[in-house]
Amino acid sequence: MPDGVALEKLLLEDLGDGRIRLTSTSLVGSFADPDAMVASGMEVGVREGCERLGEVLAQD
Repeated sequence: MPDGVALEKLLLEDLGDGRIRLTSTSLVGSFADPDAMVASGMEVGVREGCERLGEVLAQD
């Protein structure tokens, strides 16, 4: 979606015991945009980004 725009809000919440909850909220321009994003294969990139974030947060 080269012309698509989304406003992203990420919230990191310390759950204790070395655990963190990540809540992501997206504001998009239309009801069709989320379906187009999923159809584009972005899920793979999101998953990889979350895995990388976990690695960074696990570093001492």
